[in-house]
Amino acid sequence: MMSINIDHLSVDELVTLNHHIIERLKMLESLEAHKSMMQFHPGARVSFDSPSGERLSGTVMKFNRKTVTVVTDTSQRWNI
Repeated sequence: MMSINIDHLSVDELVTLNHHIIERLKMLESLEAHKSMMQFHPGARVSFDSPSGERLSGTVMKFNRKTVTVVTDTSQRWNI
């Protein structure tokens, strides 16, 4: 890992650096989410655990920006 000495940076420079770091982290997170979503396609059968712990099965309907819309076998719509 590369070592960066930030001791000499001013408050303004540190704030700017912080903003750049946050934007980079958001972009990496978005790429990872997109990569995960590409494992599926509309019409694919999937199963997942609901927040209550119940195992649900359904069909992928569409991709959203950050989620996948799944319609369960009981016709419930979930954004996962």
